[in-house]
Amino acid sequence: MNKELLIVVLISAMLQIGLLILLLLHTERLGNVYERANADLSERWANEREAWVLERQQLLDRIQAPSFSEFKHAEVKLIKAKLGMTEPTPLEPL
Repeated sequence: MNKELLIVVLISAMLQIGLLILLLLHTERLGNVYERANADLSERWANEREAWVLERQQLLDRIQAPSFSEFKHAEVKLIKAKLGMTEPTPLEPL
């Protein structure tokens, strides 16, 4: 009787140790999955934040410009400067 009880206790202890090991491995894997998902979200949020800052700056520039034509003229000059295009100097009338 004591021998059978000892065997049952040993088997249950081994099962508990095995379950504990599986739980630790599973928790580690879940941690890795969580870290990867968090990194992906952080990158996406950073990209969205950059887009929002750019859009906000464009709206502020548009609001603060005295007229729409002046705003568009400044935008065209900025795009030409980025592309490396130079405007020819206008000839003065004689």
